[in-house]
Amino acid sequence: MTDTLPALAPSAHLAGTRAKWDAPADGTGTHGARLSLTRTLARLILEAPLRTRVGDLTVYTGGWSRERGQYADSVGEAGSPEWIAALGTHERATLTSDGRAANREQWCQCGEPASDAEWVRYEHWTAAGRVAHGFVHSECRRLLQTG
Repeated sequence: MTDTLPALAPSAHLAGTRAKWDAPADGTGTHGARLSLTRTLARLILEAPLRTRVGDLTVYTGGWSRERGQYADSVGEAGSPEWIAALGTHERATLTSDGRAANREQWCQCGEPASDAEWVRYEHWTAAGRVAHGFVHSECRRLLQTG
């Protein structure tokens, strides 16, 4: 049984930016160019609807800070157009290779994964870029220790 819905296709700009970001460095770029590319990719990921495919990952969750939520609550009733507009673009997003949840707050206690299929890749993004990445266990969805 899976809780995965079909993934949505990314915009051409998002797909192209991710492909460029994933490509090996050719030695001709600058740190500033890489930083600009990372910030652009972060913005596109945070703007993407949930379930959007980004490379070989899918946007599973997106969220906002407590402050942004409180501001939205002060502007309108939850779910109203005013409230949704006040929330704006996600401030954070988690992507996983199987389009399912990732619990980044706890370590897996299941023991050593028996197969490669039990390792699910994840990335966590904010406006600053990719701030965390690694693997979660395919069953308990908690962080796996690598290395």
